[in-house]
Amino acid sequence: MKYVFKKTADYNLIAQRARDAQALSMEEFLAKYPGTEVLNDENLVSENNSTIDLQKKETEKIPEPKVKQWLGYNSKMFAECSIPSTMKKGLQVYERTNGKASLRLTAVSKEWDLPYGKDRWFFYWIQTKVIQTKSEVIEFNGQNSMLAEMGMSPTGRNVNWARETIMRAHHTLIYYKIGDPIRGGLSVGELIIPKLEGINFDVKGKRQSGKIHLSPYFTKISPIPIDFVMMQKLGRSWIGMDLYSFIRKRLHNHKGGDIYIKLEEVAKHLGFTSEMSSFHIKQAIQRGIQALIDTEFEAIPYLFQDYLVIPAVKLLNIRSREITEALDHFDAKTDGPDA
Repeated sequence: MKYVFKKTADYNLIAQRARDAQALSMEEFLAKYPGTEVLNDENLVSENNSTIDLQKKETEKIPEPKVKQWLGYNSKMFAECSIPSTMKKGLQVYERTNGKASLRLTAVSKEWDLPYGKDRWFFYWIQTKVIQTKSEVIEFNGQNSMLAEMGMSPTGRNVNWARETIMRAHHTLIYYKIGDPIRGGLSVGELIIPKLEGINFDVKGKRQSGKIHLSPYFTKISPIPIDFVMMQKLGRSWIGMDLYSFIRKRLHNHKGGDIYIKLEEVAKHLGFTSEMSSFHIKQAIQRGIQALIDTEFEAIPYLFQDYLVIPAVKLLNIRSREITEALDHFDAKTDGPDA
């Protein structure tokens, strides 16, 4: 059956409906949400244009998409501790801690600022290329090709951004640590892009044969699979993007009920400064949640007192299930401790 009800921007209600749709019988669900329309031609529950299959068996084979162009990857180090959302002119060192994980970015030249904001797309792109090619050397076929693979048009603004994001990463030393590196932990410290060759942004619209050499640790630390369709829908909501990766990782392998995470921990993950008040932190997170509501992601979080609550719902959208399989794959081959 298919439940269809009125759209709402109330994320608490959306999360509760998603849980109830899986936990309650049809009679109980209709009694709790009067006015809900029932369609009997499918065994589905629909919420805000997102469908949840209630009667899928765990053993059912998931059909393979012909081309998984929507499947991308985020670096684990940036999923655990995000980069800045806005440019901080003259900032030479950026450091964030989230649980056992800590990230420090250091600018090696005053000519270039640290990565921020839209540069997330560049890091998604290079991590995805590493997984696809199984190499830390990325073939650069020109700015138009690079932008097209990110779903961007080759406008003057995007071309300038592509040049600048490569240079920001090339001039940034990354130090990432999980736990104590001499007591079973892990630490990484080197340039994100130690070498560039054969890249010429003055050559417009022509195929190139340049190379972007990455830190090999982009291939050695398990990545976080992400949905490029979801990221495109989130637009310029950097907080929404970071929340998505954060939630996706937290839900994976979670067997219990709803997940309660202290806002202090979420704030550290999102890179909020210690000067921000609790009120402004909640406002910023609320904007990220609102961005997620406008997508088809099933696990919409909500704020409760001093916690961010992630509803323990099954992610049954076909792309979500594919991402769960990818997470299982990388968990099985992961090196080093988890944060």
